[in-house]
Amino acid sequence: MKQLSFSLVLVLLALTVNLNAQEKTRRGFIPDEVAVQYAGNIGIASVGAGWNYAKNNCLGTTFAIGYVPDYHSYHGSACFSIREEYTPWKVKMGEVAAFRPLTVGIMTTLITGNNFWILEPHHYPSNYYGVMSKIRFHLLLSQQFDFFIKNKKHDSKRRLSFYYQVNSYDLNIIDSFNSEYVKFKDILDLAIGIKIEI
Repeated sequence: MKQLSFSLVLVLLALTVNLNAQEKTRRGFIPDEVAVQYAGNIGIASVGAGWNYAKNNCLGTTFAIGYVPDYHSYHGSACFSIREEYTPWKVKMGEVAAFRPLTVGIMTTLITGNNFWILEPHHYPSNYYGVMSKIRFHLLLSQQFDFFIKNKKHDSKRRLSFYYQVNSYDLNIIDSFNSEYVKFKDILDLAIGIKIEI
């Protein structure tokens, strides 16, 4: 019994040491910010978590879940997206604010529901659409205003950001080349959002 107890203590000690050694790695999985967005081809509203990394946090990854409401012939759906953004520079405005004049990015979205497909349904003639409707690929541009709010209790600052984004997805871009009736302004979608550092 003593040997079993001693073995359990050694196993627990080893696990504790291992967990402490991996603490930095685990922190990497905790998001840096939460985002709430209106529109932007990922539902009428969406919420997400974001991670910033690389030098000066110039790269960012955001996972978001949006809601696509009922629309004529189909029921409401969820929309899942992953967005990768690059901000080459930002302009500091003293200690309280910063402006990111240009952010470029790519995004992939997946829409749930039976009205969207990866493989074309059999009731359509072969190659009728030629593309899947469930997954979309986007290009995006955005600008962001950052405000740094002091936390007196912890003697630190937290970032509150407001942004707007213009994006377009693969089908719209293809349509703009294939149809003279689709104008450039018709393929763009505008989104606005807030990011809060956590």
